[in-house]
Amino acid sequence: MLAVQPSGKARRYMEDGMVDLADSSRHPIDMHNELLCAQETIRILRREVSEKESEIAQCNAHISELNVHVEAVAQEYKHKMNSKKDEELSAAKQRIVELEGIAARRQREIAEHSNFVSANPLLPSVAIDLVIAN
Repeated sequence: MLAVQPSGKARRYMEDGMVDLADSSRHPIDMHNELLCAQETIRILRREVSEKESEIAQCNAHISELNVHVEAVAQEYKHKMNSKKDEELSAAKQRIVELEGIAARRQREIAEHSNFVSANPLLPSVAIDLVIAN
């Protein structure tokens, strides 16, 4: 930042904010130079503020883009997880149906075996196993 430094008298005025009547007799050229210095400093500071505001706006836009991207990724992940859970649930239901079928067949076999044994108490168990196996 390029700035012209004020004279000692002006610096004292700027520091304590009091007007020294003895300073009022300063040379008009000095006062004009200090005014120009202050105006240049103000101009530089305004430009810096404008640049910072622009930078902040760009950062806010970038943050918004990142938020949109994060939300999209989160939705995609959620959808993928739901699909995976649906597939696992479907496979588990299918396995339950298969196991129920096996259990029903085994119950029928046991019932048939029990009925056969009850009807033929004199047959040895080996003969029963041969009859059931065929």
